Amino acid sequence: MPCHSWGMPKWVKKLLRHINLTGAETCRHHLVMTCGDDIGLAHIQWRKSITRRGWKPIGTYSVTMPNTYVTLPGFDTDSATVTQQKLDRMPERISRIWHSIKCNTRVDDVTRGSKPWLKTNIVYPLFMQFLTSPKPFHATDQCIGCGKCSRICPLSNIAMHNNKPQWSHNCTLCLGCYHACPTHAIAYGKATLSKGQKQPIQP
Repeated sequence: MPCHSWGMPKWVKKLLRHINLTGAETCRHHLVMTCGDDIGLAHIQWRKSITRRGWKPIGTYSVTMPNTYVTLPGFDTDSATVTQQKLDRMPERISRIWHSIKCNTRVDDVTRGSKPWLKTNIVYPLFMQFLTSPKPFHATDQCIGCGKCSRICPLSNIAMHNNKPQWSHNCTLCLGCYHACPTHAIAYGKATLSKGQKQPIQP
């Protein structure tokens, strides 16, 4: 899963509370969480969620990827150089995680970052309560009505009306629509002014 503001995405939390998986009680569960830099204590949050279901949490891992979160002040996409450095390190990291999971290693192999308790226990709940509304989303005059944002939304939360995207309430603020737009026409209020987009991965 991705890390959202040093915690679990709200729809993943909801899923873990209610989903019924046959045999989950007898399985060993591992977490692989992607992040731009660090995950705070999100892995502890996940362990508690899994344990409450009576399941067995084993290993937790974080994978650093290019930054894509652009809706908060001071947050922007990485430079091309930093992006490539992160991508270059990824294959070795994934291989290491794969071997660890294969061996059912009980480990927290994550990057917590600075002030992890503050980030996950204070910033995260405030972010979830006040900064995850889809209402600020809108399309600018650069929109060409291609509908790519609607097709890429993992929660089918975007519908096209008169060749313009309209956001409903079922949003996890993953920003997939923002980064997928071919004309950079999607904005989140004024928060994304002059912010970058995720660059396509070069072969």
